[in-house]
Amino acid sequence: MILFLAKKAIVIATSRHLESLTELKEKFPKQLDLISADITNLDSVNACIEQIKKKYNHIDIAFLNAGNCYYFNVKYFDVNILSKNFEVNFFGMANCIQAVLPLLRCAKSSQLVGMASSVAYVGLPKAEGYGASKSAALYLLHALQPDLHNENISVSVVCPGFVKTPLTDKNEFQMPFLVPVEKAAKYIIAGIISKKREISFPKKLIVIFKMLAFLPDSLRISILSRLVKT
Repeated sequence: MILFLAKKAIVIATSRHLESLTELKEKFPKQLDLISADITNLDSVNACIEQIKKKYNHIDIAFLNAGNCYYFNVKYFDVNILSKNFEVNFFGMANCIQAVLPLLRCAKSSQLVGMASSVAYVGLPKAEGYGASKSAALYLLHALQPDLHNENISVSVVCPGFVKTPLTDKNEFQMPFLVPVEKAAKYIIAGIISKKREISFPKKLIVIFKMLAFLPDSLRISILSRLVKT
């Protein structure tokens, strides 16, 4: 967000809790617009989009970045954990896509950007719920790419590895190739500007995950099952 503001762009930020953005609003009063919204509630999302429509008429780039993570304990398989992950990571994104597409269509050339995850490349232990929701998001965004191509709406999907954020700070396991949030933001902004179809980083982790996905099933399962024991 700060990088876009530094480029003199008008940024509309939405969140359930906008208090953390008030200081940034004071610094960029003319460029930053704050609108409260709960992406898990379609009526709330529609109300937010209606406010944007009245003021701006269109959107050039919609970046759907909200996410949550609940891990599994397979000994106590709980469908509620699946639901919690999908509520934000997939259906929250779907609510936003439904609401924002009309405003993207009002721009001459627009871009839809959605946050998936590198975990979508390979099934990781304990990440059944989170990974499934991100895999669904990845598929949805990939499928929208050809569907929206003829409407001059490009679709980019972001698949980061581990990024140091308050969400990953809760993880109790070692996170290889952990990326500082500032560096991650630069990767993402560069990918958005160049309209990359898939923005994935860091390269070393992405290569490892994709290689694991292509291994014979018995070898892949043997390797990943060791992670459960550590």
